Order: sequence, then structure tokens, then C-alpha cells
Amino acid sequence: MQRVGIYNRCSTEEEAQVNALNVQAEESREIARALGWQISMQYIESESGTGSHRRGQYEQLLEDMEADKFDIVMIKSIDRLMRSAREWYLFLDKLTRCKKQLYIYIDHKFYTPEDNLITGIKAILAEDFSRELSKKIKNSHRRRQEKKSGLNITVPMFGWDKIAADTYQINEAEAVAYRRAFALAEAGYGFYSIAKIMDEAGVRGKKGNRISDVQWRKMLYSPRAHGTVVLHSAEYDFHTKTTRQLPQEDWIFVENALPPIVSKEYQERVLSGLESRRGSIQRRTGNHLLSGKLFCKSCGAVYYRISIQSGGKKVYQWKCSTALREGRGIPAHKKGCNNKNISEKACMYQIENMYHKYRPAEENKHETLKIEKEMLSMIRKLFFEEEEQIKQYRQQRTE
Repeated sequence: MQRVGIYNRCSTEEEAQVNALNVQAEESREIARALGWQISMQYIESESGTGSHRRGQYEQLLEDMEADKFDIVMIKSIDRLMRSAREWYLFLDKLTRCKKQLYIYIDHKFYTPEDNLITGIKAILAEDFSRELSKKIKNSHRRRQEKKSGLNITVPMFGWDKIAADTYQINEAEAVAYRRAFALAEAGYGFYSIAKIMDEAGVRGKKGNRISDVQWRKMLYSPRAHGTVVLHSAEYDFHTKTTRQLPQEDWIFVENALPPIVSKEYQERVLSGLESRRGSIQRRTGNHLLSGKLFCKSCGAVYYRISIQSGGKKVYQWKCSTALREGRGIPAHKKGCNNKNISEKACMYQIENMYHKYRPAEENKHETLKIEKEMLSMIRKLFFEEEEQIKQYRQQRTE
């Protein structure tokens, strides 16, 4: 008895038709049984067919094909498998290499090499149909946003519960934590401290997860806190299969879309305090030997040396001056830089490694040793406060 692996797919738009995917899945099982095949695997998913991106069941189908878990792949039609000509030919290549057969039950036939031209045309037409459908959906979505007749919020929001389409009510327990985070920020606490305090208090996200300092930062900066929802800040590009951020002038702001957790005036006051404290961070910009020599790969700005308290000790980091001046690029507020901070210890360690890699030739040995001695002395002076640490460092270098 031949083994069959059935693949069923409907896009999220098509799933709006009642039970469309369930009907397709049951229909394919009935046909497989009628043909006398053993159903070894069945893959069911509701995703776009324009590529393999995010299609976990399709990826599993390909893996199981290589693992020889079935002899035949059954689909309803080519557009059920994918709507991309490129992906179609990649699939056929794998099908041939794994010596499997493809049965298209809407046509009541197996795919053969002679069908290559017509199936290729069908794949191109399916891709074109999907592209046009994507345009229509995108335009319809944009019109709804412009008329402010639909929020299209697809993920749960901390602080609110969805009770109907585009209708939310405040989750009082979460709102208490949300307001406390604002109060802590107003009192001068940083986001790392806020996350730690909230974690210790047992505050958890919608999925029961710990809320990170980055998430708290986004939540405090988000206009949702005072009830405004930002729409059309990003758009999916069909050709590149990626989501791109749109310029702020294209964003749509829907005021009073949510019941506010804090007032707009209070949020602005807290954020203003955060900005003023950021501007007063202690930093040394001209005295260090690396000043003016480290530049941000993301925005090209110079890195500044800042001092922070960690474990009761003052430590040094290098931070993008754009991030210091304008923040971390929080949507609707800043156009800053999200490049990461660099610990001074790690920075100097890399400099030393580069020196050992590219130090002068052997004939300049005397000069090399002199430079190396000065450089290592400077590194140790900066970072190694105890002799034991120096020993550990030397041991790591020799291993």
C-alpha cells in the first residue's frame, strides 16, 4: 500500500470562509482513502502561500519528504501548495531528488515532467493573483485606517483586555502595574531597575512572561498609555517578503482609541524628565585615548564614554552619541539610534587582540616590545584592580 503525505493550506484571508480549511482537509482524506492509500502524514496550516516563510507545516513536509515518511505528496491544487513560481520549482527539484510523486486531486492526476510548462504557468498566475490580492487587502486596510474605522490590533496589549472588535477595557490589575512603572520612572529609576522591581513584585506579561526593561521602555513611551493608537507605521513588501518601517509622516494617529491608563499631560511630564536625565549623564568626551576614535556602525556618530554604577562600583561604557542625545528610536517619539553599548573592558580586550594579530614585523622587535609593554600596562591599569584578576587574564591568554 502506498503511503501519502497530504498538504492542506488556506490563507488567512480565505479562512474567513467558514470552515474552509477543515473542509479541504476532510475532502483530501476521503480522496486518499478512496484511492486505497495509507495516510502517513497530514500537514494543515493557515498561512500565505507566497513563500516558505513562517510556513512551519510546509517546512515539515519537506523534511519528512527527505526522511522517506511517504511515497506520494497530495495537494488540492498548485496554489494550495504555494503561490510563488520560484518556490514551485524548488519544490519540484526536491520532489525529484527524493523520488516522490505529486498527486493534484482537483485534476485527478499525478504530476509528470511533461506538465512542467503548464504547471509553471499556473504557478506564475497564482503568484500574480496573490500579488493582486495583497494589493487589494493592503488598500482596503489602509482605507479603514484612514477612516479610523478599524484598529487591526493583532496582539494582546498589557493594560487592556479586548472585549469586542476594536473595543477594549482597562485591565485594572495590569493598569496598577503600568501606573507604578510611570511613578518609578518619574522618581528617577532606570528601566532596568523598573523591570527588576516589577519582576520581584510578581508582575507578568499577557503570556505569563517576565517583562524586560526594553518592553517597559516601549510601554512608557507608547502613546497607547494615554489612549492613542498609531496605525500604518509599517508595511509588508510582497516582492522582498519583508516588513519595512514607514516614515513618520505616513503614520496615522487615532486618538481616544483606548481608555487611557494615564493622562497625556502626565506621560509627557514623565518622558520629559527621562530626557533631561539622559542629557545629564556623566561622560568624558575628550580626555580618553579612544575619544573621537570609535564610531557607530549604524548611524556614523562618535561613541561617548559614560560612567555607570554596577554592583556598587563605577564602570565605564562607550555609547553612541546619537542614542545619548536622541534616545533609542522609540516609535512616535524619537529618531535615535538602537546600536548597543560597549563595555570599556571588552573594547580594550579587542584592541589588544588586534594588536597581537597585526603587530610590527620581527625585525622591529625592540620597538614592538616597548609598545606592547605600554599598551598592556594601560589595559591593566584600566581594568585589573587585583593581582588575582591579572593572573587569571594571563592564564586565559596562554590557553
